[in-house]
Amino acid sequence: MGNRTRGAALIIVLFIAAILGSMATLMIVKTKQHIERITIAKDFMQAERLLISDMSELIFVTQTTPYAIFGDNTDFTVFNTLPKNINLQGVPFVFQNSEFRLQDMGGLIPLLPFDKTLFIRYLEHLAWPDSQIHQFIDVMQDWQDNDGFTRINGAESFSYNVFGYPLNQPLQSVNEIALFANIESKYINRLINDNNVTLFGAGATTLGYAPDDLLPVFNTEFDAKLIQKTRDESRKSDDALLPNQYPTGNWVIKISTSYGQAKSSKMLHLVRRFGELRPFVISR
Repeated sequence: MGNRTRGAALIIVLFIAAILGSMATLMIVKTKQHIERITIAKDFMQAERLLISDMSELIFVTQTTPYAIFGDNTDFTVFNTLPKNINLQGVPFVFQNSEFRLQDMGGLIPLLPFDKTLFIRYLEHLAWPDSQIHQFIDVMQDWQDNDGFTRINGAESFSYNVFGYPLNQPLQSVNEIALFANIESKYINRLINDNNVTLFGAGATTLGYAPDDLLPVFNTEFDAKLIQKTRDESRKSDDALLPNQYPTGNWVIKISTSYGQAKSSKMLHLVRRFGELRPFVISR
């Protein structure tokens, strides 16, 4: 019996040792996970601080130099505070610790005011079927129409006269077009997330600042290829981009900053009204 008791006690001790070893291993793994989460959180906070600092500095250097008024017509060699390769065509450039994309809103496709001809050209450029194009145009016009005229593919007040739907009023956001009736989701979802589409126009059109993929919309095919070739050659050199129109003062700013294992990004609108000394920054 003594040997059996000692054998059983040994087995119990081994079980306890195994359990303690497992618990110790589990505690080590948990501790490592906590340390990794804390490290990521600290890295994210640092990335946020760098992003805010870089964003503020970029707004300062652009708004305190002629770049805010002249845009890409500015001679960069005179103002060494401006970032290298800065542009208002949405082409990324690095400034301090962050990557920026600046886009003059005058080069985008606005939903308001609605330009039917321009939007048809853009949807054709996106290879939408004719039926879906006419459906979208009619619903768009009916949605914001305060009279009782019903377009062929539209819906007008009867179809939208339900709780939660705007009724004959301007769009409140780009995402609102997801409520449009009888338009295939693959097309409408693409448009909702389209960086080339903005809710409000800048009040002026600046085709010189149009993104590369909008060149065929604003120009003939031949001219679009010629402009793209000229842009590509200019970007390969250390010179500033080719002279453009004066910017509208309304910019879409995208910024992303990485630090350690974390990344922070933001998008905002910078709006500068005529005669104002300071721009308005609208976060999104």
